Amino acid sequence: MFEISQLKQIRRLLNITQSNFARIAKVSQSMIAKIESGKIDPSYSNVKRISEAIERLKHEKEPLVKEIMIRKVITVDAKDRIRDAIKLLNKHGISQLPVMKNSKIAGILYEATLLDKVASPEFTSMTAEEAMDEPPPTVSEDTKASAVSNLLKYFSVVLVTKKGELTGIVTKADILKNLI
Repeated sequence: MFEISQLKQIRRLLNITQSNFARIAKVSQSMIAKIESGKIDPSYSNVKRISEAIERLKHEKEPLVKEIMIRKVITVDAKDRIRDAIKLLNKHGISQLPVMKNSKIAGILYEATLLDKVASPEFTSMTAEEAMDEPPPTVSEDTKASAVSNLLKYFSVVLVTKKGELTGIVTKADILKNLI
């Protein structure tokens, strides 16, 4: 729920005029102007209409994953050596690498997992497949950013696919960049 006193800021963030907003909320433009200037205290039913309109507009204007994802996904093959994966992580300044096997997502290598495996005597001869974690969640390109944002509360990365092909990757930083 929002504070009615924040209507003007919310409406401006949604980049919509008073007239258009009033039409969507099914109230008069003069009512919106009076609420924003603090001249009236609207009835519960009008606040409810305004709140519902804000939610609809937020949902409509919410970006899709394909608009915020990183399209150049750096991956490793399941048979690649760990040392090669680490070189890729360092070269590109990233902290995870999807692992591919026969053009399909097989798993993921995280920096933290690699650090855990360093103590293993066979670390230097391990393949990506031997060191990888289960793959992170995947979503389609048409998924709303808020759905990915919720997944990123539990996973450090979400992969994006189109017709089964890996097309992008989304991290928490990508979501935060698109909030402004």
